[in-house]
Amino acid sequence: MRSPAVDEYLAALEPARREVLAAVRDLVLESLPPDFEEAFGHGMATWSVPLGRLPTTCNGEPLMLAALAAQKHHVSRYLMGLYVGVADDRSADFQRRWRATGRRLDMGKSCVRFRTWTASTCRCSPRCRGAGRRRVRRELPAEPSAGLTASWR
Repeated sequence: MRSPAVDEYLAALEPARREVLAAVRDLVLESLPPDFEEAFGHGMATWSVPLGRLPTTCNGEPLMLAALAAQKHHVSRYLMGLYVGVADDRSADFQRRWRATGRRLDMGKSCVRFRTWTASTCRCSPRCRGAGRRRVRRELPAEPSAGLTASWR
């Protein structure tokens, strides 16, 4: 289910950034089971396991699985399963699949940073391979709008 708060977040972005984030958002919404929740928190779009499905969490908040944010010079896609999956090689498998696309990987512990969105951006995830082929190349501007910079941090 689409969150009105995420719609507002995207509407506040400049068009080029909005287009990239909207494409990634659509892919996430297509890939997640329908009972997961989309929300806006921590300054970004988030997707979580609702408390009704997993009522006991370490902080009493829904368990966040993924997030998406427009940063100053890139888009960050946060994949919490990669951070907790380091011990069982999920992160290494993801990195191997990403590199197989021919794109340079810019990654933190759980975030993947990118400036463009193409069909090959997504094919590193088995769940996304088919959906990613429907995307067109989308570019981010070199510099964000000065008025929005503070809200991206």
